[in-house]
Amino acid sequence: MTCDLFVLEEGRRVAREIVREAPAFDYYVRRVELVLRLAGEKSGSELKKQQYLTREYAETPRGSRIASISDQARGRLASIRQELHEQGAGEHEHGAD
Repeated sequence: MTCDLFVLEEGRRVAREIVREAPAFDYYVRRVELVLRLAGEKSGSELKKQQYLTREYAETPRGSRIASISDQARGRLASIRQELHEQGAGEHEHGAD
């Protein structure tokens, strides 16, 4: 079953008030913003399918705690950063011609 939820203006006002009164909740606002940036146009169903391509998610029995994948994620991020760095260095070399 798929269910799309929309927050109306009153809900957004209440959420802003909560963050104003309890600034610690801003952490969650920033996490959601980051997830939305990373997800792009993908739906929740698409993200769930992508998530289960990771062995730790796919092999964990329902209701069990999923093992951390932070080391893998950090490694993947480092690889992406290195690739971007190398691409940037290559662009500078070509620009010098």
